[in-house]
Amino acid sequence: MKDMGIYGLAIDEPWGMGKVSTEAYALITQELARGWMSLAGN
Repeated sequence: MKDMGIYGLAIDEPWGMGKVSTEAYALITQELARGWMSLAGN
């Protein structure tokens, strides 16, 4: 997920990509958790 840049989506630059809102990041995490159960508890 780090290589895809998912971890830095909701973090402002220069540390992250800063391209999505908190709400969008939550939806991305929710969708990933559907297929990757270890994310569901985080």
